Amino acid sequence: MKIRRFIETAVVFLAGNMLSKLISFFLLPLYTSQIAPDQYGAYDLVMSFINLVAPIAFLQIWDGMFRFAFDYKEDIDKKTVISNTWNVMLMGIGLYFAIFCGLNAFYKFAYFGYILLYGVAYALHYVYTYAARVFLKNKLFVFSGLVNTLCTALLNIVLIVGFGWDIKAIYVAATVGSVLQMLIIEWKVGVIRHFHPVKTDKKMIKAMIKFSVPLCVATISYWLLSGFTKVAITENLGAAENGMYAVANRFASMITLVVSVVQFAWNESAYMMADDKNRTASYRVCIELMMKAVCFGTAILCLAVKVIFPWFVDAQYGAAVWLIPSTLIGVGANALAGFYGTLFMTEKKTGFILVSTLIAAGVNVALTGIAARNFGLMGAVTVLAISFVLLMLLRLIKLCKTHGITLKVGQMILLLAVVSVSVAVFYLVKSNAIIVAVCMAFAAIFLLSISDFLRSFLQQLKKRENKDG
Repeated sequence: MKIRRFIETAVVFLAGNMLSKLISFFLLPLYTSQIAPDQYGAYDLVMSFINLVAPIAFLQIWDGMFRFAFDYKEDIDKKTVISNTWNVMLMGIGLYFAIFCGLNAFYKFAYFGYILLYGVAYALHYVYTYAARVFLKNKLFVFSGLVNTLCTALLNIVLIVGFGWDIKAIYVAATVGSVLQMLIIEWKVGVIRHFHPVKTDKKMIKAMIKFSVPLCVATISYWLLSGFTKVAITENLGAAENGMYAVANRFASMITLVVSVVQFAWNESAYMMADDKNRTASYRVCIELMMKAVCFGTAILCLAVKVIFPWFVDAQYGAAVWLIPSTLIGVGANALAGFYGTLFMTEKKTGFILVSTLIAAGVNVALTGIAARNFGLMGAVTVLAISFVLLMLLRLIKLCKTHGITLKVGQMILLLAVVSVSVAVFYLVKSNAIIVAVCMAFAAIFLLSISDFLRSFLQQLKKRENKDG
């Protein structure tokens, strides 16, 4: 039943997230043809600051809400958790404004008012989408997300093409799309309706904050990875170079798509089986599958992007293509590290998430500036990739040690070889036909490597069907 629930949830998320990511991806030609690299780089820098400030101001309380709500089975109790979350959120709005006003004194952001509104919508959006998932309304979560994406895409096209707006269009479209999604969830589930100040439970709030604060601090430390890299690139090389990196990251988001789909489904399933004594076996299977999926996915996507890049990106961003291998490897390793982090969250042991992030962040902060000044954009991106790989390895080693999980050395060597061959082919091979052939070979090897799991899964489905029949 757990496997069936996991697969059903993953399929729902995949259907929604895939379409959402594809819609966003197909906006890339619009952005790169209508928005200059320095403007796009400035926008990407603002996004990195929002990713830093929002979790600090709101104590990342949405993670505590999501985890603690699964400690209860009755909806009335889940509503109480959500109600107590709002106490923290309302206080966080003022703190968010104060922090961003301080940042604006130094950076003089363009369209500052729109940035403030988007940041608040960003934080509230987390509460609403997590609330939908708390009540297992996954189809509502996906449907509202699609409406958000479609609205955002259409507004971007109208505002950029029709009205000639620049990056202001991206802020406005994203804010309107998020608000629309929140209204849909409010209508169907009710989130702010669950807020009852008289039912404030200080003990529960303290427990959620205690759970969330290490994750919040880890987010701050994590910002010293990706966010700091963007600041270092902008300060040392200019906003235009950060725009190049932002475009390369757009392609890398496809790796995040696969992992986030599994992670969403896994969070729900893992929290529901938190008291299961046999959950370690599930951890081992998921770790192995995720490593194979990410490594083969990174290898295939790396080569595929080289083929399609000229069709999606304007010539003024052409140099970004050479960042693809390092960016993809970094994002893939980071996605795995994030997935491993959910296993620590399942056990309510979030401390190591912080420790591992601090170590990787320290490496990145120490080396990024030096690499940027001496080796340019490629140097900064490579250091970030190395830091993400370190983060992933630290969490993997800790998980294996804690739960007595042993990984096969042969499989680890195979995965390393696949990624290495992909990078070599990317830089050395010019023939698209050869590149496509290598991608097909990787896909075949991947399917062969997970054949035992697929066979076992199909057998379980068959038994389930026979039992239901």
